[in-house]
Amino acid sequence: MVDICEPPYAVWSEILRTNLESRSERESSLESSRFKKIRDDLFSSATGYTKALVELAHSKGIRAMSAPLQKYTQAETIVMAGHQPVIYHPGLLYKLEALRRLSDDTRALPIHVVIDTDEGEAGIISWPLVSAGNLEIKRASIGSHGGRASLYSEQRVADGDTVTRVFNQIKEDLTTSGLEQAASRAEEVKLAYLALAGESLIAANSIVRWLFSDTAMLEVPISELLKGDEFKAVLEEFYSDAPRLVEIYNTTLNNYRKEHRITNAANPFPNMKVDDRGTEMPLWRISGGAREPVFNKSGQPKQVGEFLATRGSITTLLLRAYCSDLFVHGLGGGKYDRFVEQFAQSYLGVTLPRFVVASRTVSLFPKKVAKLSREVELASKVKEMISKTGLFFGQGIFTDKEEIELKNIITRRDE
Repeated sequence: MVDICEPPYAVWSEILRTNLESRSERESSLESSRFKKIRDDLFSSATGYTKALVELAHSKGIRAMSAPLQKYTQAETIVMAGHQPVIYHPGLLYKLEALRRLSDDTRALPIHVVIDTDEGEAGIISWPLVSAGNLEIKRASIGSHGGRASLYSEQRVADGDTVTRVFNQIKEDLTTSGLEQAASRAEEVKLAYLALAGESLIAANSIVRWLFSDTAMLEVPISELLKGDEFKAVLEEFYSDAPRLVEIYNTTLNNYRKEHRITNAANPFPNMKVDDRGTEMPLWRISGGAREPVFNKSGQPKQVGEFLATRGSITTLLLRAYCSDLFVHGLGGGKYDRFVEQFAQSYLGVTLPRFVVASRTVSLFPKKVAKLSREVELASKVKEMISKTGLFFGQGIFTDKEEIELKNIITRRDE
């Protein structure tokens, strides 16, 4: 197991303190009244959504932790993380564990933002099958969309037969692979998803996570925040300022790629287009369970239920600028958010609070991974082993007999 905290967790509290010292300056730049209203709306939406999750779990006979509602109250300090609502892997779990730990250590309010306005498949599960010495990675979905990408907010847990079939195959393959403990846990997970068949898949993923890890905290979908009056006003201002915003956005992207020697024009985000449709915005228009790009000539949302949603870079811009005093990223976010900081400084004239990074890698076959890692390391040192063989004695690389023979060879070579 490999844990990553950048910088080390021991200094996170100090980073949070420094961020809080500079918050008043950021509030002033972003309008203090709006700043406070957004945070009030955030707390209200998060407590309401989390309460609904707990009630759903209880209605299905699932003993979900109710700690988020009993423990947390309105707080001046907010620590936050966010991710798409996929089935959780160790990296995502560790990020939320670190967020929960930071909350306990600093008495800050922890909120997990569910990025439900992205497209993907929230029900995909990957697992290994080791048979006859060969490793195969298998995949299946417990979502009603059967593995097809769509808005996360629209997805539901598949019917009971599908859930049972997928998890029975997982258990069978894990047992064949010698992973009996994981196979036993898969049965527990199956029962939870069976109870939630037909329900929102993003809600089900959160509830199941609560059952099997100590990461219960306030949660809120980004779509709920973006429908609030204050965030709608922010996005409308962005929309009205399209030419200037996009010019700064594209210029910042170009400079960022040049500075980091990035040749792929899609990284960390693609440039916005300017054509006969108008100026493309780093926003989505969401209506009827689907999303489409936004151009400033297409007009503001008018249909019932239609709203503007942020793309990745603007999502973290708003969450870090208005909502959180310290944001915990994974490895990917820790890379691209350097661009977001530069854009915030150039466009909004604000310095975003510093973020931190947390991630974890867990191996299902740790002994095999350790052996292969050792072999890769040794392969990278072949030339050195030939020229300076003696340096590698006593490390378990060679047997005792081999070391004796090699010492004789080295002596003859030196002579």
